[in-house]
Amino acid sequence: MRKHIPMGDNGSWPEKLQPIGRFPVGGALFGEHRFVSSVWPDAAPPGEDWFMQEAGALIFWSSAEDAHKAVAQVEVYLDYILDFLSFQIQQPVKIVQLDVVDLTPPVRVGEMRDYISYPYPLGYMPPKLVGSVHMGTYQTVLYPQIPSSYVKLEKHVQRAVDWYVKSLHATTDADAFILLWISLEVLADLMGEKVAEATRLRCGHEIEKCPECRKQTASHRQGETLRAFLKSFGIAEDDVIALWRLRQIVHGAFRFDADGVNNLAARVQVLRAIVMAALKLALGVRPDQPPLVGFGGPAITPMVGIGGNKQITEWDVCFEDRSPVRVAYSDR
Repeated sequence: MRKHIPMGDNGSWPEKLQPIGRFPVGGALFGEHRFVSSVWPDAAPPGEDWFMQEAGALIFWSSAEDAHKAVAQVEVYLDYILDFLSFQIQQPVKIVQLDVVDLTPPVRVGEMRDYISYPYPLGYMPPKLVGSVHMGTYQTVLYPQIPSSYVKLEKHVQRAVDWYVKSLHATTDADAFILLWISLEVLADLMGEKVAEATRLRCGHEIEKCPECRKQTASHRQGETLRAFLKSFGIAEDDVIALWRLRQIVHGAFRFDADGVNNLAARVQVLRAIVMAALKLALGVRPDQPPLVGFGGPAITPMVGIGGNKQITEWDVCFEDRSPVRVAYSDR
């Protein structure tokens, strides 16, 4: 968490640049899970300039069969607290390390216990912040070239390229999906066959003509047009349905939890392959020319978990509680 620099008297500039920590210290009970917040046990995690950054610790207690289930139990509360803090200070609060240790009583300092750590500096990423590295799905131009002249693209094509390139800069799967979908909609509007349908009521019945003036009610349906555009690239019906469901992400139709973003990395691969194929058509690039973008390859999340045994320290037991599993993590 970023530190605070207090102003001088009467709102003047401070005489000395002296950041002050503001990580909240306290505790609460969320359902059956108690947690406390505290300062980081050491001055700061190693390996980074912490002059303007402050490290704090949140400690959860949870009763679970193993460490992974313990994390799953408290993940919604972790997410809630991080959102709450980030909203207040208008800056992201990151989990730079997450530790899970078995504290089934009785427990003593120096005792060896089961332990899992997502160590600093990669730490732990909640589902909505996961970003994947896609393996084996690209065949790029081996030796790229600088264009010899400037060619102004048609405005829709340029917009689609802009959004596609933005997706390459995305650090999370959710951001990449949204940016790719915008590019898809631009291309579908430019290249796709417009689908028209009669007005459909909520009960499911269609009204082909207005009962008063007898005019046709058929009009352009954006949803059907987009689904037809996806199918035109040979995508399986199940993938089309899954992509359309995920498209509702921009309408807040579901949470960014593990269930809501299930298989998101795989869907990003499919969507990127479709958008690239459409872009190549729009740019006049042969389908068999690189870059070639496919899907179905592994997607790796750059988050490392280390398991084994650890020696219980004073820090592990300094917050008294009789619950069996402690989930300790730090954020900034």
